[in-house]
Amino acid sequence: NDAAQRWLEEGLALCRLLDLRQPIANALANLGMLAAHRSAFPTARTYTEESLQINRTLGNRQAQRQNLN
Repeated sequence: NDAAQRWLEEGLALCRLLDLRQPIANALANLGMLAAHRSAFPTARTYTEESLQINRTLGNRQAQRQNLN
């Protein structure tokens, strides 16, 4: 849904501005799922890989598992 994507992108921009690492990773993961749902697989991969990298840096193993699922 276009509204969901806009909300996620706006939230991501705000989180990046405030350097809120876990919320950034969460927004990226959600954008990745939305892109995959739309069959935009290269975009989904880009979002998910960035989310995974942040979660690895933060040591968030549960989120890493979700990224890899």
